[in-house]
Amino acid sequence: QTNMPANALSVYEKITTKIGYDFDVLNKMYEIYIANKDYPKASDVLESMLKIDPFNANIKKILANLYLNNKDYDKARVIYESILSLDHTEKEVQNELVKIYFQLNENDKAFDNFSKVLGKDSLNFLEKVQVGELYFNLIAQDKSAKEISKNIFVGINREYPDDVSYTHLTLTTIYSL
Repeated sequence: QTNMPANALSVYEKITTKIGYDFDVLNKMYEIYIANKDYPKASDVLESMLKIDPFNANIKKILANLYLNNKDYDKARVIYESILSLDHTEKEVQNELVKIYFQLNENDKAFDNFSKVLGKDSLNFLEKVQVGELYFNLIAQDKSAKEISKNIFVGINREYPDDVSYTHLTLTTIYSL
């Protein structure tokens, strides 16, 4: 496996074809694909692993993360939503879903889920601005935060047209980055 990964993959694929899915074989295939940065095939392997163990939240999280890295937000969203349907206490998953909703410009869903993370029924104007600021402050560390922050402030401007002075200034700053 370590010296000739392509040969190992060939053998693992033959094993899978002949005897069906085996968790250990699929895990080895996943490791090789990840090491070779072949993320689409690694995703395929994780999907196969979920056929063996469809309720394995750890595999689902890894797969959703791979989808996020490949900017396949819809697939990641479906997986994270399925995890939350089984366990509503998964704060990490809730946070990832909030980011995805903002990324997909579904601000209402994002704010609703963010309020759930905070243990509130809903968020007011100031709290929504604070969420936008949170993502705005992350722009230097996370490139996707720029688009998320922009989507948040554009949405706030639409929802609260009379209170746009601060959010307009923030949007101007975001666009200049």
